[in-house]
Amino acid sequence: MAMALIAVGEPGEGKRAVWIVARQHPGESMAEWFMEGMLHALLDPYHGLSKELLKKAAFYIVRLYGRGPCPCSANGSECDSAGPSANPCAASRR
Repeated sequence: MAMALIAVGEPGEGKRAVWIVARQHPGESMAEWFMEGMLHALLDPYHGLSKELLKKAAFYIVRLYGRGPCPCSANGSECDSAGPSANPCAASRR
């Protein structure tokens, strides 16, 4: 299963691994706005809190988690070339 992963910070002994997933379903697009703000903060070398967090943890950020080809990954709604589906990711596994 493919997923776009962004790693921020360096893993190390005694450091935590923090995984954050922005969205799993098409209707959760607002989570990407959160993710954009969080990435800006984590990557800002002058952001005091981010500097402290990166001393204690490595962040693994997944913008979108889903099984392709899923309309989620194309920013679509709950339908695909076969038509509407209540669960587009599961429907693609048939």
